[in-house]
Amino acid sequence: MKLGLSPLRFPRLMPKRARDEMQVYVYRNLHKNLYSVRNEKLGRVTQHAEFVLVKNAALSVGKKGRERVLRERQKNIHAGIRGELIAAGSANIVERFRTDSKDWVAVYYNPYKTETFVERNTGLPVLKAEYVFLGPEGAFIK
Repeated sequence: MKLGLSPLRFPRLMPKRARDEMQVYVYRNLHKNLYSVRNEKLGRVTQHAEFVLVKNAALSVGKKGRERVLRERQKNIHAGIRGELIAAGSANIVERFRTDSKDWVAVYYNPYKTETFVERNTGLPVLKAEYVFLGPEGAFIK
């Protein structure tokens, strides 16, 4: 058995070109208090991360999943970010992508209050974004 780090478990170790093209679905894991990164090609979670950066992102909410949450009053995985993985990991990636905070807009989703992701300040729905940054303080789009 070969020991070492698998690129499938640790996508940030993959060559930059392959990592940039990796399609992922990212959602907040409430049990681990991290973000789960699911590789769309493999159909399984390949990483849990404190910070995630995704480009060409679609912010999606499953209608049936949301209805189930409202009916049962129990959370389930039905909302997340689909796009190309740029980076995922711990606090050290924040420094690589830190920019002026006025360039980023805070967004959130609450199944009891909104049907889609919305801008925190204006309440306008958000369905797509060039970049989405996810961290302990929440989600931000650019």
